[in-house]
Amino acid sequence: MARGGRLLGAMAAVAGVLLLAGCGDPASPVRQPERAPAGDPRSPYTIAWGQCARGPLGLDPGVECGSMTLPVDWADPDGERFTTTVYRKKAAGPSRGTFLNFPGGPGSTADTGFDAIAEFAPGYDLIGIDPRGVSGDGLLLCDLRETLRLPLVPPAEESPFAGFAATSARFAASCSTRPASLQAHLDAYSNARDADAFRSALGIDRVGVYGFSYGSLLGARYAELFGSRVTATVLEGVLNPQQSAIEFETVAARGTQEIFDAFADWCSAEEECAPLGNDAAGALRRAIGNVEGGRIPGMSSSGRPWEPAAVVQVVEGAIGSGDYVAGVALLASISDEEPGGFDEGATEDDAPTLWFFPDRIVCSDFDLRISSAEDMRALLAQTGAVAPDVQVAPESMGYLSTCATGIAPSPGAGAPFAPTTDRPILLLSNRLDPSTPREWADQVADRLGSKAQHIVADLIGHGGALGEPDVLAAVSAYVDAATG
Repeated sequence: MARGGRLLGAMAAVAGVLLLAGCGDPASPVRQPERAPAGDPRSPYTIAWGQCARGPLGLDPGVECGSMTLPVDWADPDGERFTTTVYRKKAAGPSRGTFLNFPGGPGSTADTGFDAIAEFAPGYDLIGIDPRGVSGDGLLLCDLRETLRLPLVPPAEESPFAGFAATSARFAASCSTRPASLQAHLDAYSNARDADAFRSALGIDRVGVYGFSYGSLLGARYAELFGSRVTATVLEGVLNPQQSAIEFETVAARGTQEIFDAFADWCSAEEECAPLGNDAAGALRRAIGNVEGGRIPGMSSSGRPWEPAAVVQVVEGAIGSGDYVAGVALLASISDEEPGGFDEGATEDDAPTLWFFPDRIVCSDFDLRISSAEDMRALLAQTGAVAPDVQVAPESMGYLSTCATGIAPSPGAGAPFAPTTDRPILLLSNRLDPSTPREWADQVADRLGSKAQHIVADLIGHGGALGEPDVLAAVSAYVDAATG
């Protein structure tokens, strides 16, 4: 899960220790997935394989691309339709089965993640269907000017909050899909049903499932609705759907504070942190003071005017990937008495009218609505209590700002994850993750008990755990046991 649909790459390791949590016996075999014909004539949905428009790099070698037209509302399969993109990459040799990929973001295309699956499950065919709002005629577009008028953190005073509510309403009204009714059906359950229609159209009986970041939620819902079709389930960078807005933000803020604490501990003892006086917390306070005093010009990395949370956002962008030296340089530049080197930034006049804004999809799966300034004050009191230096988690708070004043989630969105598979689910986390804090996966693992295994890599960052040999071996062993 990464703000603006951008996924962070593999992150630097802090140590090579692999932590294991949860339970479940990965050695218990289940039957080998059946190999079905290339297409199932019984499926009411067909695939049109052909060329797909992509950027200058195009598709990876061996990836086939096509399209499917599916119901907007699966409760009304004869109603309105939309078209989305599908992908397939066949195994180089005899296939061991099929893995279904759910990409992160939200906003990534469904071939993103094929390389990761090939690492822990070599020899499998790989398939994926773009999530709703990501491609085809259902692309989710919003007015960029209205988007950039949303602050990272909604105001907590009465009059500013009323203005924010009006801005939020204009933003929501500016978003569109084709057909318009698709906006009410961007949720994970609908995406899971799309994926099963794709599986059925291919004539595949059973699949392994991989979901990364936001895709972990889609993969979890697939394992819930279609567990009898699933062999192995690997969910990396796990989201917990069973959270209120306050819980969502509080857990994320605690995770961001833990990332900053690790940086501050390093800073206090390392010569490379001398530009901050070996005091990261003090430097952060000075940088926030510069913002509050109007001494940092231009726009922050989010394209919005600077605000305190934007300072945390840009610092976390460096230290949240383990690049502490870059974090020192950045924090030194914005905590100086006379901060400089900042571009004045683009203005609204420079902005295109519409842009792809998949962050809006989060509102379909999480109830992040805030009804008043009083509620916002209560939320900030809780995040501030668990995160005394950073105060908030900018990425998660940005999602709340997008959804806060009226975009309701889809029915059932907050239901706990309840897989119906005959194998334990494998959850994969990093020790410190700026986008999907480990605590979310801990909560899911605790709820599932013996139905889950939880592997925690001793890494800082979002993703990259499969680059650790011990983690890769453990995930591969799980897949082999589940599908062998």
